[in-house]
Amino acid sequence: MSNTKQVKEFSTPTTNVVQIESSVALKIIKHATDYYPTLVSGPLLGVDKDETLTVSHSFPYSIYNESIEGSSFKLKTNQRFQNELLELSKNTGVAAQFIGWYQCSVSSNFFNNHIIDSLLSLQRSNPNAILIIHDSSKINTNSVLSLRAFRLSEAFLNVYKAANNSTNKFSTALLLENNLTHENIFEELPVSIHNSHLVSLMLHQLLSENESSLNTQDYNQIYKNNDIVSNSFDSLSLNNSKYSTGIIDKLFDSVDSYHYDLNNYNYYQRQLSRELQKIQQWKAKSKIENANRVKNGQKEIDLENDWKSIYKLPNEPQRFTNLLVSASITGFCKDLEVNTTSELIKSFAIQKGLDI
Repeated sequence: MSNTKQVKEFSTPTTNVVQIESSVALKIIKHATDYYPTLVSGPLLGVDKDETLTVSHSFPYSIYNESIEGSSFKLKTNQRFQNELLELSKNTGVAAQFIGWYQCSVSSNFFNNHIIDSLLSLQRSNPNAILIIHDSSKINTNSVLSLRAFRLSEAFLNVYKAANNSTNKFSTALLLENNLTHENIFEELPVSIHNSHLVSLMLHQLLSENESSLNTQDYNQIYKNNDIVSNSFDSLSLNNSKYSTGIIDKLFDSVDSYHYDLNNYNYYQRQLSRELQKIQQWKAKSKIENANRVKNGQKEIDLENDWKSIYKLPNEPQRFTNLLVSASITGFCKDLEVNTTSELIKSFAIQKGLDI
């Protein structure tokens, strides 16, 4: 993660609700579906009014990294594309500003340096900036729409600012002081989808037509065709296992990264324990020597500072990677729990019914 010596102060966001136009949601879904399983992304344009941030326009990037979320945000080609969009919007009289990005991801795989650095840079200039995460694997496997809005939390920004003024970046003490954990790196905002009046009118019309057709159906004929009986078994079908398998694979990778980081931290603690033990032994000897110095009228050894010229404590490794990996593991586990609970219920229900 990149750090600078002088960091511009972050302003407090004025919006706490995200409203996405239905046309934007459909564009994001179409872009993600057309290129699935490639992780696509794009810029978002909109306006902030009162406490609501409205996402009015979205455009797809033509260049993106297929495996790393957020890496396409800093590409010079994509940045020129964003600037051109803003210029065209101004020329056409569209009252919209650049408010963030959307990024397709799998579960919580978006916790990485590219996402963090991009949001840090954007939230300096626009505190209301957001990142919309679309889990395209859910809509392709389970037909579930997943649109979530995030921005970096106040706790994370406080730690980041303090880390730039400290020699030990993202230390344990700094995290504890600001109450930053893997669960509050991001602040998740409530998302609502807004339809235009014409779209709402069409939906009401379709709903009324559907209700009228149900009232005039001949249910005796439906039972004769066994349509209801055959459709009733669809709820017992197990979902596609590819989604769960993909999450488990990413979970294994995250656990490996977590253990690697944990081994580095354990090594640091062992080194620190050995050095502290040496310092204590030195202080014990120095106390005896100080007693002899007092008798001889000599200057005493400074037990609090003189050891620093003899021993050097190891530097604590950054806890930033641990935060990101822990957040990813937590997200993967939550998604697995939600996705497999219904599958287990179906499996045990069938097993009990068949008396297996």
